[in-house]
Amino acid sequence: LVLNLFAGALGLISASDIVIAESRSKFCFSEAKLGLIPGTIAPFVVKKIGAAQCRRFFLTAEVFDSKVATNIGLVSEQTDNLDESEETLKKQFRQNSPSGMNVSKYLINEVEARIVTGGVSTPLRRFTAELLSKQRGSKDAQDGLKAFLNKSKPSYDKSI
Repeated sequence: LVLNLFAGALGLISASDIVIAESRSKFCFSEAKLGLIPGTIAPFVVKKIGAAQCRRFFLTAEVFDSKVATNIGLVSEQTDNLDESEETLKKQFRQNSPSGMNVSKYLINEVEARIVTGGVSTPLRRFTAELLSKQRGSKDAQDGLKAFLNKSKPSYDKSI
C-alpha cells in the first residue's frame, strides 16, 4: 500500500495528534501548481510544521517522501507495517488512564497557546502546576499511583 497525500489531505493529517505513514508514501502541497493556495488548511499546517517549512513546501509544491514528512513533523512515524504500528499504538493507549490522556491533550494545547502569547511566564508555570495538582487528585491518578506502588495494573488498563 502506497498512499499519496496531496493538498487537503495534508490538512487532515496536520490536525491529527499522531500520524503514521507507510514508508513509500508521497506528500505534496500541490495548490500552487493549480494557481491556488492552501488557505483552508494553512492554520493547521503552519501550527504543525512551522512557517519556515510551509514557505518551502507551499511555494515549491514539490513532492516529498515520508522520511521528509517525519523530519519536518508532519508525520509522527514512518513504517513498513501499518497494521503492526497501529496495534502497538492501540496497546499503548489501552494501558493509559483516559482522564490522564484527555487532560494531557488539554495541557499541551493550553501551554502551546500561552507560550505563543506570553512565553514561558510565571502565569504559565502556575497554570501547569495547578492542573497537575488537580489531576493528581483524580480517580484515575489515585488508582494509577496505588497500582504502581502495589506493582499491579490500574483498573483503567485494558491491555491484554
